[in-house]
Amino acid sequence: MQKQRPVPYNARMTILKAVSVAKGFSPFVKPGKTTLIRNGKTIPLDLRDVESDAPKNVSLQPEDQILISEEVLHLGSWGRLKP
Repeated sequence: MQKQRPVPYNARMTILKAVSVAKGFSPFVKPGKTTLIRNGKTIPLDLRDVESDAPKNVSLQPEDQILISEEVLHLGSWGRLKP
């Protein structure tokens, strides 16, 4: 997400709305590797097509946490990027 911060919860909030409030996906995140933490349980989610696939747009509950993996690039010994 563009801004990592708490998002105020409202009764009809979905995962897409929460991401939107946090300024959307940054170019470095992997929406396909998203985790929802709810009541101490981790739920893997794939948000790549969340806008066109309504079942992926999960309704949130108070205290839910959303984690979206970031892509990390490592520099090689000669300055070339390695995935």
